[in-house]
Amino acid sequence: MASPYGGVKVYNNGEPVYAGPNGEQVLPPELDVITSCIFRCCYGNDMMKMRGLPRDAVKLSGQEEKEVLDRLQDDWKIQPRHAGPNNVACPNVHVEGDIYTVSGGMANPYRHDHGTATFVIPPQAQKLILFCAFSAGDALFIDNIGSKLVREAPDNSEIVLENAYCMEVKWVRPWKMDGKSGPSY
Repeated sequence: MASPYGGVKVYNNGEPVYAGPNGEQVLPPELDVITSCIFRCCYGNDMMKMRGLPRDAVKLSGQEEKEVLDRLQDDWKIQPRHAGPNNVACPNVHVEGDIYTVSGGMANPYRHDHGTATFVIPPQAQKLILFCAFSAGDALFIDNIGSKLVREAPDNSEIVLENAYCMEVKWVRPWKMDGKSGPSY
């Protein structure tokens, strides 16, 4: 059966994935028992757990949803939030409507006697599904699995997100990275 979302990544068919009853993290519902066992063996128990949404999270709609989506539109660059080598697999983000696409990544997973094989990571599109949770201080979540908007610059030049795996990433407008002022609206 074809997905109604085409090639867009949508967890749990767009339905909210709530944190456990005591706020504990949850495994993504798509992972069957065998897959989750493999990931736990390879990566450890905490690696695949997601934050999930607070139990009181309410889906935004109408004007509230439009205002947030309008602020997110257009191009962004992802900057790592921690010292060390650049750990951003795909540094480009483009938001159009309620879809964001990450792209521009290269990977070299295969090492052998004759060198390393490098390939382009295909772009990945994901649906923005906005929720607000009052128990989390009116936190704004940008997907149904618990990715949270932490900070927004007043001039819309950057935002800090904490993804559903509790890792911070910063999205910065390309014009800010070039040392320019933002577009006047």
